[in-house]
Amino acid sequence: QKHRKLLVQQLHQCSNFDILVVDDGSTDRTCAVVQNIAKSFESVEYLHISCLSLPRNEGKGAAITKGVEEVQKRQQMIRRSSKGCDQEQRNNQIGSGSVILVADADGSGDIESLEEMMRELWRLVSHPPPNTPIPSSRVYQHNSSSPWHIPAMVVGERGLKGLSLSRSITRWGFRTAVKLICGGLRVNDTQCGFKLMTVEAGTILYSNLNLRRWTNDVEILYRAKLLHIPVAEMTIGWQDKEGSKLATSIWEIMQISLVMLFEIIYMKVQYFIGRWTIS
Repeated sequence: QKHRKLLVQQLHQCSNFDILVVDDGSTDRTCAVVQNIAKSFESVEYLHISCLSLPRNEGKGAAITKGVEEVQKRQQMIRRSSKGCDQEQRNNQIGSGSVILVADADGSGDIESLEEMMRELWRLVSHPPPNTPIPSSRVYQHNSSSPWHIPAMVVGERGLKGLSLSRSITRWGFRTAVKLICGGLRVNDTQCGFKLMTVEAGTILYSNLNLRRWTNDVEILYRAKLLHIPVAEMTIGWQDKEGSKLATSIWEIMQISLVMLFEIIYMKVQYFIGRWTIS
């Protein structure tokens, strides 16, 4: 409800706008809340709000993967329903610029940063580096004159402003460790929960994800590096929300950071020996 006016403004620039909430096996009536919110937006044309609930808690990476798969299914359904239409009608139905914004449910990322991120994503797809993969889209039959079928991603950067000393130290330490283990991933803040990508990028990067909890961000960025998918980072508005963090004490933060560090080392080894591959 807080961003209702902004959403309506954004809809004037889009042919369609879907908000999909993925409930990772919670017990707090998330889907019921989403359904009530969706009813209050029924009068807003071209806006669709829905909730996808997982039967059990599987982790953030698993939840995002399910969400991306759902987006892909919807694109395929629209593609099938648009058979027999001319190219212009197909583009209107499918959307010549279909993108995915991954955002934390607590609203820490400022949705007003979306417009600038869209401009940056357009820059990536309209002027991709020479080694950018140009796949035949598995998501929808795109207009060949549109660059939106090119996989690309823009990652938010939260900065360290306003953090406690303990969180600043652990965040800096984690970023440094990721750089040493994985090399340059082209972003500083791998764990920012505010990422914008083309549907093609989401389909490729989240397909058969191995790290399905909090380190999933590192794996998708490592995959993007291996596949030469364009990635950019930009500073966004961000405000940590009370009560929405996995850990609160310095001891809990250290424990989780060590588990995540082990997972990243394990990931690097698995890709190096070829046990993990990108389908």
